[in-house]
Amino acid sequence: MQSHLQTPPSVHDHYIGTLHALAVIVEYGDFESPHCGVLAQVMEQLLNEFHSDLCLIYRHFPLPNNHPHAILAALASEAGNQQGEFWNMYSLIYQNYDRLTPELISECAEELGLDMNKFTKDLQRQDLLERINIDINSGDKNGVTNTPALYINGVKFEGSATYHPLREKIERIIAEGQATYI
Repeated sequence: MQSHLQTPPSVHDHYIGTLHALAVIVEYGDFESPHCGVLAQVMEQLLNEFHSDLCLIYRHFPLPNNHPHAILAALASEAGNQQGEFWNMYSLIYQNYDRLTPELISECAEELGLDMNKFTKDLQRQDLLERINIDINSGDKNGVTNTPALYINGVKFEGSATYHPLREKIERIIAEGQATYI
């Protein structure tokens, strides 16, 4: 895996926060991965804790050989995005990562109050699949083979993708006081 991110963050990525935050985390994730499911909870906690000093960028990297519903889940998040609900769909899917089925994914969309006719049509859109493939190609370019793969301010994070190591890294970056990536 590359130690430096080869595909920089852009406004075309899915992100929470500002791309000019002191700490910018790029995650390559798989919605059916147990490790990514746990990380989603950790990231929510860190985003709440660090507010404007932290930005999370999410890039799709489904591993369908291991996770048969990962591509559908990624498509569902993109279909949710078409109705302004990417991050809410992201949260619901990750809350249920260990029991994903097509039915459960539809239930998540219904729970968010999405227009289900539009959602169902959007799941078939080739441009949304292409959006996912752009992220996969970016992951491939960066040598990603497993998820989650994290880059913080453009540098591969080699520590455990758990709360304390990530919090310590973010605190060090913030203490330095200036964004080093964007």
